[in-house]
Amino acid sequence: MTTAASVAELQHLLRAHHEGTGLHAFPVHPVLRAAFPQGLRSGMTYAVDGSLTVGLGLIAGASADGSWCAAMGLPDLGVEAAAAWDIDLERLVLVPQVPAERWVDIVCTLIEAVDLVLSAPPPVLSPGTEQRLLARLRTRRAVLVTVGAWSRAQVRIEAHTLGWEGLAQGHGLLERQRIRLAVRRGHRQSTHTFTWPAE
Repeated sequence: MTTAASVAELQHLLRAHHEGTGLHAFPVHPVLRAAFPQGLRSGMTYAVDGSLTVGLGLIAGASADGSWCAAMGLPDLGVEAAAAWDIDLERLVLVPQVPAERWVDIVCTLIEAVDLVLSAPPPVLSPGTEQRLLARLRTRRAVLVTVGAWSRAQVRIEAHTLGWEGLAQGHGLLERQRIRLAVRRGHRQSTHTFTWPAE
């Protein structure tokens, strides 16, 4: 078999493997699409540092598309904020308080029923526990998004507020937030800016 034929056969086998395991991507909210053009890959972990708003936007597209989502360990999360991103509240499971020692068990239980979990960062995980979590995410074809720095996440996102719109000479209402995202995937990093709510 020639080298070209070998490469073609390998590509075919890889495509068949991914199709067989049902690996796919979940869409994000349209305002974040430039930063995540292929959506969130199933079986992956994402960490957002600096913005619960961005975390909601990451799961919003999948929710609007019919996926079930869960938010755990985020007692300050308001359903109004979720609704503003068009998250389907009838398909959103809320678990406000999570004991640190049960964090992994609760994530694993949730992904038996939902596609995406939005959570506070995990406690310190041993390598074995972390591998168990990642394996479970891959098996269930689910996505974990944490709100807060987590150095072990496969994709890390830093959110910085650049400014607000709506205030004029000390009066008025805050209407829009300008946010810059630095998205790091391995050694690659990209930067994107968006306004929320979208204009």
